[in-house]
Amino acid sequence: MSFQAYLDNIKTKTGKSADDFIVLAKTKGLLDPKVKAGEIVDWLKKEYELGHGHSMAIYAVFKTYLENSSKAKKDKEGVFSFLAQPAQRALESAGITTLKQLSKITEDELNGLHGIGKNATVQLKDLLSKNRLSLAKSKK
Repeated sequence: MSFQAYLDNIKTKTGKSADDFIVLAKTKGLLDPKVKAGEIVDWLKKEYELGHGHSMAIYAVFKTYLENSSKAKKDKEGVFSFLAQPAQRALESAGITTLKQLSKITEDELNGLHGIGKNATVQLKDLLSKNRLSLAKSKK
């Protein structure tokens, strides 16, 4: 039986889709990487009378959901996530969230941001260089 067939059978039996089970697991506090497969299987067997194989299919859906959520969170951290927190906050406060935006300010303007120190300046200039960009020229 294919994975999709398992999910289709679960929907037929319970009236709930995999997404419905994600919502239910969240409300029960079961959608957490620390929760073991056995807990999920026990819950699904007891509440929805699912067999072990069908319960494991739902567990696989949960695991994929958690992995994708973690990856999305990591992606959301942004291009400047390697910087110290004060430097990250300084850029965020200035509305700088991309390399293109960073390349539009001068080094003096960058250093004028509260939270940007020498290390952050060096790291940011290096990052720009690796992406074939640079800080804007001084307007003197």
